[in-house]
Amino acid sequence: MFIREVKFTDYLSVKKLVLKSNLTIYKKQDWINIWKKNPFFKKNKTNFVTGWVLEKNKKIVGHIGSIPTRYNYNLKSYNGSIISCWVVEPKYRLHSIRLVKEFISQKNRDFFIATSSNEKTVKTLKIFGWEKMPAVNYSNKLYIILKTENVVRSYIKKILFSNLVINKLSYYLVNIFLKKKINYWKNFKMKNKIVIYKEVNSDFNEMWEKLKIAQKNNFLFNRSREWLNWHLDNKLKKKKAFIAVKKTNNKITAYAICVIKKVKKLNLKKIVLVDLVSLEDNTQSYLDLILFSIKEGIKLKCDLFEIVGFNDKKRRILKIIKPFEIKSKFSPFFFKTNNLNLNKVLLKKKVWDPSEIDGDSIY
Repeated sequence: MFIREVKFTDYLSVKKLVLKSNLTIYKKQDWINIWKKNPFFKKNKTNFVTGWVLEKNKKIVGHIGSIPTRYNYNLKSYNGSIISCWVVEPKYRLHSIRLVKEFISQKNRDFFIATSSNEKTVKTLKIFGWEKMPAVNYSNKLYIILKTENVVRSYIKKILFSNLVINKLSYYLVNIFLKKKINYWKNFKMKNKIVIYKEVNSDFNEMWEKLKIAQKNNFLFNRSREWLNWHLDNKLKKKKAFIAVKKTNNKITAYAICVIKKVKKLNLKKIVLVDLVSLEDNTQSYLDLILFSIKEGIKLKCDLFEIVGFNDKKRRILKIIKPFEIKSKFSPFFFKTNNLNLNKVLLKKKVWDPSEIDGDSIY
């Protein structure tokens, strides 16, 4: 069994391995751009490995990607790596340990994170001392139903078989018993003007400089123009994302980032809240952004509005509009750092405000 650094030319072999395991992978150009357009990689090309592959008789049987990222805490910047597209053929799973060992052996990395772990991969991570991200509510997703009939039909089809009579009857029953909860968000009114930004411009740099001071006690993904563009540029250009912005005195003071995704198994279209930040950090600012984003989701003909993560304060505010909550006992978000001081910090729940802006979930 041979292990080596991954190359961009390995894409088709990695894709074949991923699809064989019933997982998903980015399109080729997106896969390349995750690294080539990454701010850290652009400045340190010779000092960053994009991942590793396992080979058996020159055939790729395992892969782990390493995406560079940058966070701030207490006005200090930290460089990290994200596990991405980690997959190994079942009969070679014991060699997963070798891939993780290579991953955490990277130099000049302050921390490592994995946001799409599963119960099998977590066992391997724990061998190397990875810790569960302490904000356990990250795994409990919140939902606002935008198109009740579509959602009911899709879930009925998944559970049972689907026909017109069953669909209509189910929709009728749901409307009787859950209509008030489904439409509860409509009881709230926006009090501030919200606008849409179709690109990440220099206004976000000014916002980031203020945010990292205002929330210096949080472990925050770098939200400068450069790093946000890396995450969002392609999606914004393809109209698969938008940024809802609140401005005060012509300056950005709060924003929400939403990404449009397809739920292939259910044949549904959802809008996902991947980031929510505010310098004012008050209930009305967050509610205005959420209400605006929900309405935008309706305009875009989405079936669901999904919320993943966020700290306890934001979740309390989000729950004011009474979303449905799907709880999970398993959390996919784990981290590791060899910096003892940083490790003490990251073991505290209060320093985290996790969302899909973290890790590789947004892709």
